[in-house]
Amino acid sequence: MKKVLIVFALMAFGFSNAQKGSILVSGSVNYTSTSSGNTQSTDYKFFSFSPRVGYQFADSWTVGIESSLSQTKYTVDNTNYENKVNNYSVGSFLRYSKSLTDVFSLFADLGLGIQNRKESLSTESVSFPDVKANGFYANLQPLLHLKVKNNFGLNFGLGGISYNSLDYKESGEKVNNFNINFGQAFTVGIQKNF
Repeated sequence: MKKVLIVFALMAFGFSNAQKGSILVSGSVNYTSTSSGNTQSTDYKFFSFSPRVGYQFADSWTVGIESSLSQTKYTVDNTNYENKVNNYSVGSFLRYSKSLTDVFSLFADLGLGIQNRKESLSTESVSFPDVKANGFYANLQPLLHLKVKNNFGLNFGLGGISYNSLDYKESGEKVNNFNINFGQAFTVGIQKNF
């Protein structure tokens, strides 16, 4: 019991000292729309929003919460075919940063959390039951930070390493995905420190 109290006291002391640091608010938005139509009209839309809030508790370390919500929708007008996928995740992240100059910094972000997925499919004559899945994710991403002005900055990512696991409720199927995409993906995010 004494050990638990000591650990709790150390955590409380650590968090009370951490109030001297800054608050980080960042995120990204993605929207894609593609339409085509020769013999049949198809439409693909993708939207995602990924906010983050963190607390810099030491010179090079930040801890925080992250969330992401996205929707993919694919429709074919002639057949009234519609496939919609909604994803939601929430988790935490740990960031290590290293200043290169007064303007540039390098980050390494480690994220861990839970995720939820819901897929719906319908056609002109049939509406299928929703397919739902729950799971977790882990990712590691290096970023380059460019300080702009008034504690605003831009974060540039060039890929990373990720692992996702989804367990589909109805079918019992489990899907695991491991991905390394350094140099194959480019992301830009906005960050504000308070």
